[in-house]
Amino acid sequence: MDFFFSRIFGNQLLFLLGLSFTNASYAAAFQPAVPVFTFLLAAIVGVEVINIFTKDGIVKVVGAAVCVSGAALMVFYRGSSLIGMGGVSNAVGENILDDTWSSNSYTSQWLTSTMLQYGVETWHLGVICPVGNCFLMGAYLVIQVI
Repeated sequence: MDFFFSRIFGNQLLFLLGLSFTNASYAAAFQPAVPVFTFLLAAIVGVEVINIFTKDGIVKVVGAAVCVSGAALMVFYRGSSLIGMGGVSNAVGENILDDTWSSNSYTSQWLTSTMLQYGVETWHLGVICPVGNCFLMGAYLVIQVI
């Protein structure tokens, strides 16, 4: 029972940490990767059978590769955003969005300081957290089948 709660708690915690370190676009872009992680983990465990010589097997592998390459592109692309990230200003000119979404929890501060020691920036941490979220959700779904 503890395993169940720790998996769900860790899953949601990583998603929320990813939201606090990046923006909603990145967090939403990674959520379609849950079926890919589920497929890969099910194939590793042996629940999903992949026959590369059939049309279905080729489509499964190509689909997983396309999804993983799209997620990798999101991780490595650091260009300018199409819609500005400046935040919303009030009548006085203060930035409301940055103050509202600042993270003050102990867990996120500890995780940020630990990762910064090893050269991982908060933007990278914000991208790693949704990937961990998708992995944990995929693992939870595979464990339910076993």
